[in-house]
Amino acid sequence: MNALLLLAALSLAPGIAEPPRHPTITEVLYAVPTTDGDASTDGTRDAVGDEFVEISNTTNAPIQLKGYRISDRNDASPDRKGGWSFVFPEVELQPGEVAVVFNGHGGKWTGPVGDTSRAPDGKNEKFHKAYVFTSRNDSDRVGLNNTGDWVMLSSPDNKPVECVLWGNADKGEPKATAPKVFKVTEQVRDASVQRRSASEDFVSHRKLAPPRDKPARGEPVAKDAAAPFSPGYFDFTSAPPSDAKPGPDTPKPDQTPGEQPKPTAIPTTKPKPKGG
Repeated sequence: MNALLLLAALSLAPGIAEPPRHPTITEVLYAVPTTDGDASTDGTRDAVGDEFVEISNTTNAPIQLKGYRISDRNDASPDRKGGWSFVFPEVELQPGEVAVVFNGHGGKWTGPVGDTSRAPDGKNEKFHKAYVFTSRNDSDRVGLNNTGDWVMLSSPDNKPVECVLWGNADKGEPKATAPKVFKVTEQVRDASVQRRSASEDFVSHRKLAPPRDKPARGEPVAKDAAAPFSPGYFDFTSAPPSDAKPGPDTPKPDQTPGEQPKPTAIPTTKPKPKGG
């Protein structure tokens, strides 16, 4: 009798909902290099216009980006003075695909580029086949602060998903509201910050060591390891899906994809002589 009651109760219980899948912030350029800082590749280095935020789908299912929002600290202030933000139009990001949002101040664009009102016509070959967007910012006073700011990714229902903060921007709402907060602890100059994998913290792009700046075997090299940024490129070979459990073939952080870990030598001890 008790078993029948238990089965009835289970049949009436609501199903367990799967956790929502969200895109992941994988690179941020807030300190545009003074030399070779033309991240948008339009021929001109712009301290504001070349700033970008890159997001990637590190899950194993498509993600519809419509309504997702990227914003900075000033955008969260009461008057929003100097605040920068971008809301994605309708575009579906497949597993392993990347989208890049440029500040866009003074930018000249070639290839498919979208904005908050429409998606690009396709992937942009100049940016490693990523979807490229511009916020069409028309002010040189609207951008990310090098000494202290944050980038917040919010879901279409206006709930914070994750936040990347640096410098003196650790005072305020993000720590209390965003489920994932990543603080850049080093002082970054002339470089972007990028994850080593989907689950690791951000470090300066110049400090990323091979093979993390190199694509999978057989793919063209995206950027030299010394390059300060790589908009549109993220090494998914070292980034297991954020909603997947690591398996026996998942490379460890210090292991090259496809390379077997080196066996650990087992020390041997010689038996002591009798009577010694």
